[in-house]
Amino acid sequence: MPHPPVDELRRFAGGWLEPAHIERIAAHLETCPGCVDCLDGLGDADPLVAELRRCGPLPEELAASLRDGRIQGYRVLEELGRGGMGVVHRAFDEHLKRDVALKLIAAGPYADPEQRRRLRQEAETIAALRHPGIVEIYEVGEAAGVMYIALELLYPVGLTVLGRRHGPRWCAAVIRQVAGSLDHAHRAGFVHRDIKPDNILLAPVDDALPWWSSAGVDDAVVPRLKITDFGLSMSLDGDRRLTRDGLLLGTPDYMAPEQIPDSGEAVGPAADIHALGAILYELLGGTPPFRADSVAGQMARLRHDPPAPLRSAHPGVPRDLETICLRCLRKRPAERYASARELAADLERFLNGEPIHARPPRWRERLAGEMRRFPMLAAHLSGWTLFYLLHLFAMWVLREPSHMGENHTHISLLFLGWLITVVVLEALHRRRRWRPLAEYLYALLPMVLLQFENLLVVGPAYGPPVLLIPALMSAVLIRPRVAMAWFATVAAQSAFTVYALVANSLGRPAYSTEHILFFNLLILLIGAMLHLLLRQRGFIRV
Repeated sequence: MPHPPVDELRRFAGGWLEPAHIERIAAHLETCPGCVDCLDGLGDADPLVAELRRCGPLPEELAASLRDGRIQGYRVLEELGRGGMGVVHRAFDEHLKRDVALKLIAAGPYADPEQRRRLRQEAETIAALRHPGIVEIYEVGEAAGVMYIALELLYPVGLTVLGRRHGPRWCAAVIRQVAGSLDHAHRAGFVHRDIKPDNILLAPVDDALPWWSSAGVDDAVVPRLKITDFGLSMSLDGDRRLTRDGLLLGTPDYMAPEQIPDSGEAVGPAADIHALGAILYELLGGTPPFRADSVAGQMARLRHDPPAPLRSAHPGVPRDLETICLRCLRKRPAERYASARELAADLERFLNGEPIHARPPRWRERLAGEMRRFPMLAAHLSGWTLFYLLHLFAMWVLREPSHMGENHTHISLLFLGWLITVVVLEALHRRRRWRPLAEYLYALLPMVLLQFENLLVVGPAYGPPVLLIPALMSAVLIRPRVAMAWFATVAAQSAFTVYALVANSLGRPAYSTEHILFFNLLILLIGAMLHLLLRQRGFIRV
């Protein structure tokens, strides 16, 4: 790709571009040192530069303390892991004589107020959620200008590693346990927003939760698990979001569709339920439900594609458990379980051999889901069916001469061409590289069909040019961009001008020059008003 301009690099640095565009620029930066130098020279105010500096090495005073093995009354033993904001050490509390997990802000004194607020709010969230299935917090403090929190020490073993050697009933039992813990957090007014196997850790205790039934189990006990890392948590009581709007929140393998930037859906407890469904799917099937070769491809699959049925590749998965898992992974939050408590209750019914409340989607729901996945294909196929049935009704029932004989052949060929064109355009639209071209062709298709119908089949006298107006409006809805708005406006003007000139050449009806100019001006004004309205409402982008 060509070198991106500086303004585009600034928007890339701030995370304000579409995922596919971000991926293309990131790939370009890997092979272009000049653009990397330009990005580095944008200044301290640039969001990416600030973030890179925040993620730099620990300050020397703190680093010296860690090398000496002590920090603020804790003896540091080893590093357990690093995340986007912090680093976690195993440490020994010399005052209370116990091992703890010490989480520090990796940016040290370079941390901005937002990072410090996030860590403090994470501590407040955990402190408000006193539950056996949620990690405990012991202390919040500051050393050498760096904030830290001391947490309960858990084994650094994620749920995916634990579940590799267990069967479906074990998986159902652990997800039921985690769902119960999440329900406590939701009822307390918090959404985790980053539930994933690495944030569900094994508690170092001697006892374990008893199995639900002694019959037909894979193992005798289920380990005690605890939810950790509330760094992206959100309070349901008002707007206390810990990250900026427009950025990707959560881990792509387990996030919900409403967590995608510009999704238009509010993020609530249903997002955590979706994450539990994704974890259960991975435990049962070996891979997350929407994994792809790139983040952009994964977001597209998450937004549009249903998960593959588990039993098609893993026949040993019980049908009821598959039904529970797929209900958690529904695209619309309202179609998932209403609460984590309901999910836990359905899993308990499954474990006890009782009928579950979840049901596979009926054919109407599946059809509605497919129409939401492929809206343009669904709209064209619906229109194709409706108009062709009307044509057959006019020919066979009303016995209209214009629909019989040669015109019937022309109309049938026109509808056949329409169907073939829609299938080809949808195949193009599914390829990310050709998607913009397919959307422009989709926008142009109704105008072309109208011209063929008017000029080749029925004749100009029967073609109301006003039908170009809804074609113009539908084009902007297909791809709400400035370029599409003006492309559709010019296409509608051109379609009417050709229509009028051919009609004049045939002598019926005759359009005056004044009429042609007036209607072109009308289309231009409607296109401009539609563009301004959508832009004012925030629905249209450059």
